[in-house]
Amino acid sequence: HQPLAGTPASPALYWTDIAKRSTSSETVKGYISALHNRGMIAMFYNLCFGALSDASSDGVDESWYLFKDKTHSTKDCLELSSSMFKSNIYIVNPGNSNWQRYLAARNADVYSVYDFDGYHIDQLGSRGTVYDYNGNSVDLPTQYASFIQYIKNAASSKKLVMNAVSRFGSENIANTDDVDFLYNELWDSDASFSSIKDVIDFFNDTATTEIYTLSLHDALPICCCTWCRAMPATPAACTWKSAPAPVATRRRSSPARSEEHTSELQSHLNL
Repeated sequence: HQPLAGTPASPALYWTDIAKRSTSSETVKGYISALHNRGMIAMFYNLCFGALSDASSDGVDESWYLFKDKTHSTKDCLELSSSMFKSNIYIVNPGNSNWQRYLAARNADVYSVYDFDGYHIDQLGSRGTVYDYNGNSVDLPTQYASFIQYIKNAASSKKLVMNAVSRFGSENIANTDDVDFLYNELWDSDASFSSIKDVIDFFNDTATTEIYTLSLHDALPICCCTWCRAMPATPAACTWKSAPAPVATRRRSSPARSEEHTSELQSHLNL
């Protein structure tokens, strides 16, 4: 709920992220500069609906959350280990207009300090049956579309992409026409090459954008080599030639245009 550490007038030079890792403003700015120098875009990452345990002190209202019951007694929550993370993540209704207004303002804070080109929107896949504060059942994919449209209108010059976790909300995201490319993160439920083909076929038939990417994560191995898996810090040493790799595909009918690149930096070991 607070993507910028510090304030626009006094941004933090150092801070601890949700996973209790030390982070530096100079490092972030260095990454952005390095990407721009190579003709790449830099997008900051944040959930579309995540709030930490101290969110009320930052202006996040109780009525904005999603709940597991109709009487708003139990917030929907991603529980995280307290030894590794500084807070659980409590789920806000991404379609709530007050939350949209709040987060758009927080995004503006980020853009005022860092030269990001856009916002990489994330989600958590299906949350089962969830309710708003008034006890109404909430269809999350519909709320994703509303969220994307509001965020785009609030910063029209900035690029957007939203992760469709194992295809959850893919069609709603694609049909907004407000994302610059389509991004689908495939997890265990899509652990087959036929699932990859299904996603590609779907986007070829329905996508309104020209580029989409697949991030395979745990669904398929990047390398089947036992030695390589035992030596994660030295992937370049592996000589495995036929391992599957993440897919970035341009639509068949797209006109000539400059390439766009996306990179997901998950750890220094994978950089």
